[in-house]
Amino acid sequence: MFNGVEGIVQTGFVVGDIDRAIDRWVARGAGPFRVFRDIEVELTYRGQPATVKLNLALGQFDGVQIELMQPLSEAPSIYHDSFPDGFPEEGLHHVGMIASDYDLFVEKHAGEGRPLVLNGVFSGYRFGFIDTRDTMGFMLEAFEKTPSLLAFFDEIKELGHQESSGAAA
Repeated sequence: MFNGVEGIVQTGFVVGDIDRAIDRWVARGAGPFRVFRDIEVELTYRGQPATVKLNLALGQFDGVQIELMQPLSEAPSIYHDSFPDGFPEEGLHHVGMIASDYDLFVEKHAGEGRPLVLNGVFSGYRFGFIDTRDTMGFMLEAFEKTPSLLAFFDEIKELGHQESSGAAA
């Protein structure tokens, strides 16, 4: 199932309140977090153009990026797919992996009956979600391995390094 991807680099959680979730994760030893509020992202959801509105926070915890997502819209989305009865205070949504051959990764899953349910482009790299809830209990996100993606992940890692070395974050 994981041919063409590197190890797990991210775990993503849907949260009811971004600030409370950040506080919980910081108390566990994660962070600091880079926070994006009231963002709108243009994507393709189940083959149709869609806009996702959310608060988002990214930080590190034991070498893995933590993504906290607070959906702000009632429009159909991968968040509503995973939590159709309402959003939890905190619930595992996805595991993220870097795909060294993104197209192969997408084609392989589609050939096995698991097409992308959401995809888009951010800062020069493609990303997509495969619905693996029936086999793994969560979605699988793949990031296209590009210099811009690696730089973005390094930027989030560096936040924690600056904090631990006493530098301003």
